Amino acid sequence: MDQLRKRVRLGWDDVARHLRSRMEVCRFEDDYQEQVTKKTASNSSAFFHASVLERPPQILELEKPFELPLENDVVLTGRMDQINPSATKGTLKSWIIKTGKPKKPADAKKDIQLSIYSLAAREILELNPVRLVFHYLQNNERQETTRDSKQLDEAQKTVQAVASEIRAASFPPRPGYICRSCAYQSICPAHEENLSTK
Repeated sequence: MDQLRKRVRLGWDDVARHLRSRMEVCRFEDDYQEQVTKKTASNSSAFFHASVLERPPQILELEKPFELPLENDVVLTGRMDQINPSATKGTLKSWIIKTGKPKKPADAKKDIQLSIYSLAAREILELNPVRLVFHYLQNNERQETTRDSKQLDEAQKTVQAVASEIRAASFPPRPGYICRSCAYQSICPAHEENLSTK
């Protein structure tokens, strides 16, 4: 990434070698997971590498950590993947690089992560990102959206509500499809209730 910031054009062989070295320290559940993960990572990286070489970005911030203090002693910490100048003079784009399956464009419009990054850019870096971007490595798809002051206020309310639940140790189960892979089924009251009704 430092090379990307310096606008150094690394060849794919160099990128692939670096990727392989990073993957060697990863732990996998089995050989199949390792094979699929490495193949997916290689394909995604190749997509991204090609797009960067085609249009090298001008980068203001990369992997920028932040601590965002909010009301009620709530502090959000995170790391902004990338902040770039936008095509419009004096404006910026804040990027989030995603490795998972692309979301629907409608989901990006209300995504809490993008809202928090927008808040952090404004409050801490004193930057005003006019465009917020999800960049999916899986297919090199980009989704751009914006946030207005009302949406940012709603995001802060959501954060405060979650913080209150955490402080109250209130974690009501929300049964659903994701429960199938949950490691805590054996102690989950919703799972017990579901078993007793069958």
